[in-house]
Amino acid sequence: MEGQTRQNTTTPSTCRSVRTLISQKGFTYVEVSVVLLLMLFLIPVVMAVTFHMETGVKETFWEQQLQMELSAFAMDVRDEIRACTDYRLTEDGSLLMDTADGATIRYKLDQHRIIRSVRPPGESRFQGTTILAYNVSQLMFSPDDVGLLLKIRLENGWTEREAQYYFRGRTEGANKG
Repeated sequence: MEGQTRQNTTTPSTCRSVRTLISQKGFTYVEVSVVLLLMLFLIPVVMAVTFHMETGVKETFWEQQLQMELSAFAMDVRDEIRACTDYRLTEDGSLLMDTADGATIRYKLDQHRIIRSVRPPGESRFQGTTILAYNVSQLMFSPDDVGLLLKIRLENGWTEREAQYYFRGRTEGANKG
């Protein structure tokens, strides 16, 4: 077995077919046209699906943002509205409320923001501003004998949210000074 050489087991016909495949350069016109047609149909489909998914994600994100802003706004004003007395509206739709210590609080819609200002007792001007909510497109206050109805609508470029809150009952401590 020492003197044996290994013999080639491939047939000449197999070698020729491999050589012909290796020597081919480029694609045929049929292959190119099939690939171009597939690309022509696949690219718009992929782009449309991607755009649809991106739009859905953005709408969901902004909807959650607006919902969180509504919840934070309601929690910020709930106790203050309940503690105040003498709810009244101004000509521009702002809400004025009196506190137990004689200060007046104003909630005003200005440039798509709800702004809170305070007028201390004995003063004629409101001082300080606190922005309670952004992206506000509509704000309506409706005071009655028992409480205050507040309707608010937030919207941005992607979605909108509406909410209605009723703050019942003014606290007894607020009336007794």
